[in-house]
Amino acid sequence: MKRIVLLVLSLLTLVGCSNRLTDLSTIEQQFYTDLEKSPITLTSFGKQLGGQILSPKFNDSSVDTNVEVEGFVKQYQRLTGKYMWIQVSYEDGKGPLSKTFEYYTDLKHGKFTESIQLFAGVGDYHVKIFAPGSEKTRSYYLFSEFDVTNQNPDIQADVTYTLLAKETGLTISNPTKGYQSSKDSIFLRGKVDESLAKKQVLLQVLKGNKKWQRVITISKQATFQETVPLLYGEGIHQIEILLPDENRTDYFLSGAKFYVYNRTRDSHSPIQYSVMYEQRGIHLTTPIVGGGQGEYSYRVKGYLDSHAEQAKETTHLIIQTKKDGLLATYFVPIKHFSFDSKIPLRFGAGDYDVIVYVPEITKQQRDYFRFFMVAKFQVSSFAEEDKRDLLPSRGIEPDNPKIKQLAKKITRAANSDYERAKLIYRYVAKTMNYDVGKFEENSFAWDDGALKSLKLKRGVCQDYVFLTLSLLRSLDIPSRFIEGIANNQNHAWVEAKINGDWLVMDPTWGSGYIDPNKGFIKHYDKSFFDIPKKKLEKTHKRTGVVY
Repeated sequence: MKRIVLLVLSLLTLVGCSNRLTDLSTIEQQFYTDLEKSPITLTSFGKQLGGQILSPKFNDSSVDTNVEVEGFVKQYQRLTGKYMWIQVSYEDGKGPLSKTFEYYTDLKHGKFTESIQLFAGVGDYHVKIFAPGSEKTRSYYLFSEFDVTNQNPDIQADVTYTLLAKETGLTISNPTKGYQSSKDSIFLRGKVDESLAKKQVLLQVLKGNKKWQRVITISKQATFQETVPLLYGEGIHQIEILLPDENRTDYFLSGAKFYVYNRTRDSHSPIQYSVMYEQRGIHLTTPIVGGGQGEYSYRVKGYLDSHAEQAKETTHLIIQTKKDGLLATYFVPIKHFSFDSKIPLRFGAGDYDVIVYVPEITKQQRDYFRFFMVAKFQVSSFAEEDKRDLLPSRGIEPDNPKIKQLAKKITRAANSDYERAKLIYRYVAKTMNYDVGKFEENSFAWDDGALKSLKLKRGVCQDYVFLTLSLLRSLDIPSRFIEGIANNQNHAWVEAKINGDWLVMDPTWGSGYIDPNKGFIKHYDKSFFDIPKKKLEKTHKRTGVVY
């Protein structure tokens, strides 16, 4: 007590000499405040280990967001675990994030240090420090605890990791914070130990009682990345990364967690993924949620994992749109493992199902394609018109500059759509040659289309139709691909809308005929343009329209 009095007198003397009497109360207040603070104590377990808390020094201290926790365990060799466990709890009611955050901190040669964030803004927090047990279990025992007050109102948090995450080397490089705001989605990137390469992690998004989950594959380099959708409108979404349980198949355990405030008010429907999405290494980057809108088209963009199964052999995707029982099919090229295409919404305003497929990889030649669904989502069109007979389709390329230029050149002397259609029919029938070998060998390819027909100057009935429709549609003449039966074989021809009526043309039959001994005989026949109904019914049986 004498030492205290002497010290106070000494301070009074110093202040008096400087004539700064206003400083006296501040120094006295700080001095007496320090006297009132109690030092942080250890539990009996902490004392047995020869423990010491170096920072913070006092209980009930006030800080600005961050607390530097530092300590020492003299008898650390008795412990079987490599990490100290620090648990931070918000004491002032319910915060906007989780009530508790945790840290697993390296214990190196008995020393541990961690900068922890008081995540919920202003208020009181309780911090508990646990040490691993000395027995060979995963048990932790209370080492020390203290209270601390945060004076900063801002919500700031770290990404929180579990013990399993520390043991498997899970780190999240993006995002770098445990709480941030974003719009519609957030990009996630992370890595794990090489032992988990080619395995899977589970992503989980929570908001209230709403939950979205998806499994993603860890790369050969033990990394993973994904654009995570914030599906549930404005507000805080909890994002969790769960790691595979080595003892149970298809079971996952918590690894890391962070929070994102979504600034977008609108909620979205999730994209549905099949197991083939991961197996074939597909990554959709646009869209990442369902419920988007477009007028006459909708963008689909993404990439393939170059190390995924059959990625090098996957040259294209198949995308179908469905609306009111109508189906349209499109082939999307993949170049350098990337794809980016605008998919037509050809059936006017309304809701569409969009289904993404990968092709079967096979060397077998056949007149049909097999493919497997990888993703499905919904979009809506606000188009004012139904342009099903004008927009591009599979193999039909009216927007291509070469097609547009050729169509104008062919029809430069025409004064009506009827004359234009007739000149296009004449050009295709005279230019193309029937490919008997392709027909007999079923050597159909996904990239068959108008430009390919124009380049090769040969093909089967569908190739004649692709070129004819492309030229017609480039001049805004509505036209459609008709499938049916002719001479007891599958066949395709064209219908074009002229002056409000549909006329029929068959450029393949107008191009020539097949002689059993000599093969294809080139012979232009104009009678297969604007075929009369009675004549058509004798040779052609219409079964439907292909979009």
